[in-house]
Amino acid sequence: MPEFSIESGDTEVLIGTHGGAVGRYVTLVSGEAHHWLVRPAAGEAASFPLVPFCSRIRGGRFSFGKHRVKLPANNPPEVHAIHGHGFQCEWEVVERASHRAVLRYRHGGSTWPWAYEVQQTLELNGRDLSLSLELLNRSDEPMPYGLGFHPHFAKTGAMTIEAGVQGIWLLDEQIMTIGEMQLPDELSLSSGLRVADMTLDHVFQGWNGSAVVCWPERQSEIRITGRGCASNLVIYAPADGHFVCVEPISNVPDGFNLPPAAFKAPVFALLAPGAVATNTFVLQPRLP
Repeated sequence: MPEFSIESGDTEVLIGTHGGAVGRYVTLVSGEAHHWLVRPAAGEAASFPLVPFCSRIRGGRFSFGKHRVKLPANNPPEVHAIHGHGFQCEWEVVERASHRAVLRYRHGGSTWPWAYEVQQTLELNGRDLSLSLELLNRSDEPMPYGLGFHPHFAKTGAMTIEAGVQGIWLLDEQIMTIGEMQLPDELSLSSGLRVADMTLDHVFQGWNGSAVVCWPERQSEIRITGRGCASNLVIYAPADGHFVCVEPISNVPDGFNLPPAAFKAPVFALLAPGAVATNTFVLQPRLP
């Protein structure tokens, strides 16, 4: 995977053009490397963009307007379409500076019948990393869409996640949305949820754009700020994993197959021809 770095002070971010992905986000202090993101497995990305949809589409199929969309199962052994196109495609570098890079991916239409262009800006300001997506609908009709990010944080025994959310989406055994409900006490994020001993694949709704990932035993944390279209927050903590994902997303799992009027919160959004949607994710690490 072609990779290059951006740097600011004591912090470096490794960027891969395949998938528009972050391979490493590290701060070096007194010879000690603080890795703010981790790779789930060798050669995989520590974080990657989700475009033009987030999470799963059941069987890769949905209908919208005149279109009967059939997408391939793009991440075996997963049997559904998942995470969109961007994480598996090559991105063009359109701007590159010491602390900033701009990548672009263009889709001309195929099994996903709408043409679109997405631009991703990755920028370091000191230790703070800003990731921003701008999605342009280049087709002549409205396009259903989703935008998000999929970062992996190291799991530790005392790790907590705090966030401002209003409720939770009900999911079936295949992680497809089937309803919504108030947030149960055992999943409250208001004062920091300890996740080390939990198995999670949950989608929280009504995210206010603020979250904190804290590692008390390391005396470090990352403050997260979201701006733009992402009103949902996924927390994914597999039972046997060494990582936890905290993902800001817009559409819910299988949202394109759901009747919007049946839910209080939005399940997906539409992008008009020539319009632009944005999702910005800012990570602000803190050390003692």
